[in-house]
Amino acid sequence: MLTVGTPPPSASAPTASRRTPGRRLVRWTSRPTAPCVPLIRARVAAALTAWGISGDLADTLLLTVAELVGNAVRHAAPLTDRLHVTVAAGGGRLRLEVEDGDPTPPPLDLAATTEVDPDAESGRGLLIVGLLVAEAHGQLTVRAHQFGKTVRVCVPVA
Repeated sequence: MLTVGTPPPSASAPTASRRTPGRRLVRWTSRPTAPCVPLIRARVAAALTAWGISGDLADTLLLTVAELVGNAVRHAAPLTDRLHVTVAAGGGRLRLEVEDGDPTPPPLDLAATTEVDPDAESGRGLLIVGLLVAEAHGQLTVRAHQFGKTVRVCVPVA
């Protein structure tokens, strides 16, 4: 595990939604295609709004989900036919996970990635996400498993 900081169903509808006192969970499964990125981002935005999460934290989480799902589409699509996105809140924390079928972890060494080629057309998204998550006093982790990998962001919520 790497850490930084302190026909499947359509992405347009959650595959699971659970609400128990003090805890909330929603999960979507989608094919890793470009159109799923804004759909999942919109669904996460709706969940955050329903849960009363707004402002800078919501902006950070929406940028994060768009980047992580976009990375899954770009890098994992040839290896898998689905990705899973989970958002859960409870116990003063919010957890956002993107799981795909590619076991190759993304580079999370912020010290090594702070110097990006100024002419590069990509490669900054995960760096920005890591910095924003750290600023929110959260953690960005990657866990490889037999079915691929899970990229998880956990941040404190009031």
